[in-house]
Amino acid sequence: MAQGRAARHQKKVSEEKATLVLIDEACFQLLPVRKRTLAPRGETPQLKAWDRRSKFSAIGAIAISRTRHRPGLLFSILPQGENFNSDRVAAFLRTMRRRIPGPIHIIWDRANIHRGPAVRKFLARAKGIQTHHFPAYAPETNPVEGIWGHAKYHQMPNLVVPGPAELAIAAETSLNEISGRPNLMRAFIQHAWGPSA
Repeated sequence: MAQGRAARHQKKVSEEKATLVLIDEACFQLLPVRKRTLAPRGETPQLKAWDRRSKFSAIGAIAISRTRHRPGLLFSILPQGENFNSDRVAAFLRTMRRRIPGPIHIIWDRANIHRGPAVRKFLARAKGIQTHHFPAYAPETNPVEGIWGHAKYHQMPNLVVPGPAELAIAAETSLNEISGRPNLMRAFIQHAWGPSA
């Protein structure tokens, strides 16, 4: 089902020579993501994390250009403890619009922050932007989930940092590294939508 929907979106985007933009939000927490690791026999690894609540909210977008034929990554990380709302999503969309010319098709979930007043106002004024939705209760159909998973479970597992500033640097470094690997992002797209995506 997801693959069929993706194929329809891709066909329409290709016909319009538009850019397909896939958007999702996530958070990075000071409490480390635990992952199995090696240790000497009898010595259980310990992660001494001092803060269980502090976090950074992030928004990410995979942009698939039908002219350049390679995916790119746009992202933004908010200051510690702040969350995305309609105003902040609209601000991200404005930044995205400045960087991506021509028609844009956005696919995202049905979160309230994607339907708030500031987002509706921006979309009503913006030219050449259409929005679509991923299937409900199916996060696995959004390739951006692959970016969050790779950052947390492959690049930052078992990471204990001294404080929030170091966590923000680690998250930004991880996402910048992913942004420089279009083949990895293509793999996330194919994992979510099938090998023909």
